[in-house]
Amino acid sequence: GVNLYVPNSTFYLFPEITDIYDKMGAKSYEDFRRKTLLNTGVAFCTREHFGRVDDNESKKFIRFAYSGINCDQIDEGIDKLSTFWASL
Repeated sequence: GVNLYVPNSTFYLFPEITDIYDKMGAKSYEDFRRKTLLNTGVAFCTREHFGRVDDNESKKFIRFAYSGINCDQIDEGIDKLSTFWASL
């Protein structure tokens, strides 16, 4: 599943996706990002876009920015991600 801290105020989400990453058998963050994008049409940044990943960092994170889109588009994207990731 996905573990998510809900911030009080920001338009970014930084979910922890370790379980899904492992179920997919992703070889890298880029592999995970591309497979998800190709299957859902939903784009996001990976942990690697925000500084060097520490060698001891065992959890996997992605980052969503939900500015410039409406609530229906957010719901549609979440539905697509949920459906794809649940199929793994």
